[in-house]
Amino acid sequence: LIENNNDMTLEGLGIVLINQQNKVISNHSNHVHKKESNLDDDKPLLEEHSVAEQYEEVETNSDNYDQPHGIQEHKIDLESIAHGKSLESKDDTKQSKIDLSDESQIKANNDDNDMMTDSCCNTVTDNVKELRAVPFYSLFSVSDFDYCQNEDMFLVSEPDDHGVITVTKKKTWIWEKFSEFGRFKSKAVLHHIKARLDNTGVVDGPIEFYYTDGTCLLSLLRHGGITGPALRYFKGELIWAGEVVEGVPQGVCVAREPEGGGLLVGKVDDNGEHTGDDITYIYPDMMTALTGRFDNCMMQQARLAKVSSLSFISGRIEVKVELVEESSAVFSYNPSNYTSIGADPHLRDPYEETLVEVRESEMEGGGEGIFATKDVEEGTVMCMFNGIKVDIISNIAKNCVTEEEIYDRLSYNIHMPGDENFFLDIPPGYRKLAEYSASLGHKVNHSFTPNCEFSTIYNPRWGRIRTVRAVNSIRQGEEVFVDYGYDLVRCPEWYRMLHQQS
Repeated sequence: LIENNNDMTLEGLGIVLINQQNKVISNHSNHVHKKESNLDDDKPLLEEHSVAEQYEEVETNSDNYDQPHGIQEHKIDLESIAHGKSLESKDDTKQSKIDLSDESQIKANNDDNDMMTDSCCNTVTDNVKELRAVPFYSLFSVSDFDYCQNEDMFLVSEPDDHGVITVTKKKTWIWEKFSEFGRFKSKAVLHHIKARLDNTGVVDGPIEFYYTDGTCLLSLLRHGGITGPALRYFKGELIWAGEVVEGVPQGVCVAREPEGGGLLVGKVDDNGEHTGDDITYIYPDMMTALTGRFDNCMMQQARLAKVSSLSFISGRIEVKVELVEESSAVFSYNPSNYTSIGADPHLRDPYEETLVEVRESEMEGGGEGIFATKDVEEGTVMCMFNGIKVDIISNIAKNCVTEEEIYDRLSYNIHMPGDENFFLDIPPGYRKLAEYSASLGHKVNHSFTPNCEFSTIYNPRWGRIRTVRAVNSIRQGEEVFVDYGYDLVRCPEWYRMLHQQS
């Protein structure tokens, strides 16, 4: 993930996962290399490396799989996985651990002689002695019969200088939209792959899968199946990392939410999903957490916890959390819909509660406003903006008569990014703190010289919502402002007057 193949181990993954602002939160390893100084550069932390670059280092002969494969290419030293060591979960008190240094064996399916079919690969069980190359079209879930009927359904490029070929399925298009936080597999259609091919099929070694939702999966193909370290990206941001055996994630895996920076950490179940009683969601501050029962990445029953340690030591990730004893509140996934703002309208978001409070605004006519309760740095997510979902073509002000009534009705709604078909609204009846206080983003006032901006996050309780994020450092006690971005032709009078004054 960071330059120099031989200079970054799994600590590099930890640095990327934990830190969007290019600073290390926790790193106690005695093996941290001097390359960490690159974190202060302007270079991006994440770089997607092509299959061609990977093949410069990786021997793709299947007879040589006792040697490390596809490891340095992704700048994560998971070589013990390539040697056949699996991830372990050591179930101490609310502790999840990835241990790549202790010897363990990957579970073998010696009793299963059937062919295993996966949406992105066909695999052969371990006791099948004769290896069979995988036709490239089988990776697209296309059968031999269907391919023979229409061989023109794929566009196959010429090999580049390293023998890497791009195979694209025709009549598929990439429409970037990430909505599967925590998931290893994309539910979208496979658009194209990058790998080495010979006359028998896809050659074992590094392979890249690109899906129509804009996500990309980087992993290793072994004996026709995805086995080894796997990384999933969206728009250049790492969103999932873990070990995969025959197409199924194993052990402790880490998912990262690309817009807000939260993490989901825990041992996956037999289906490779974050399901269990010891799954932890860690907020962007890497200190506040919700830990408990999750089902397929969705929070079922979780309690407030604090991250007591998050370390990356010699190829091992350790996350320990401690429950906050005085907190008895139970959090669950309960997003708003088109009629309800969600359950528990006064159960505060625990992360937001550590950063902001509502007080009388210092701006004339501003009413209530949001104030920072501690010093924060640029890029910090300050507060959440949850609300009732409203169809994007709806006219919620249709019953208003005067212009003042119209602007008042529209003053507490916010559009989601263009890939969503709804916006969020705080209607009358929820605008006072006595009526709704679970999230406070709707209380932020406007300024033409703002210190914050609207952004987006996947919140484990409300799903994908808006946030207010700092665009520069903010001192304790300072009021939080955003630019509402109204059209000057159609806007409230106060907004037009304030614009003229500015």
